[in-house]
Amino acid sequence: MTTGTERTQALIYAGDFLEELAASKDGLDFAMLKERARHLLRHYPSNMEIGWIANAAAQSPSAIMGPVLDPSAVPEEIQKGFRRW
Repeated sequence: MTTGTERTQALIYAGDFLEELAASKDGLDFAMLKERARHLLRHYPSNMEIGWIANAAAQSPSAIMGPVLDPSAVPEEIQKGFRRW
């Protein structure tokens, strides 16, 4: 079972991975990319969970706190709006 903390971290790490991939100028190691993608997808929310989060957020922002996402798992620099791009 995936916890809210693991799900939150998976979203953050997936974004970091995509940013690194987009900025990569070297040749790509596809075996490494597949392994990293598999690791990220282990706790990544399903499409159904993403839809549930979106619906809950539209109805009540406080409804998405709890087991779905964990705000304490978000690093401080991300909470402050830091983006590499």
